[in-house]
Amino acid sequence: MKFNLDDLTHPYEAMFDWIKADYQPYFAYYGMTFEPSEEWVERSVLLYLDFLNRFNPEKEETVLLNLQ
Repeated sequence: MKFNLDDLTHPYEAMFDWIKADYQPYFAYYGMTFEPSEEWVERSVLLYLDFLNRFNPEKEETVLLNLQ
């Protein structure tokens, strides 16, 4: 593809900045499969937790507890 998702969402990010709204980035994980291995699932959970924790680093324990 000629453009990636970061390129395509720049206009929205600029608009959110202009109207002083809280823009949050998207989460994308590539290479998904219909029959994921346990290792793949564990890795994707850790990546998503890292993504969520970037929004509110003080509440890291809360996010982890809600998924257990």
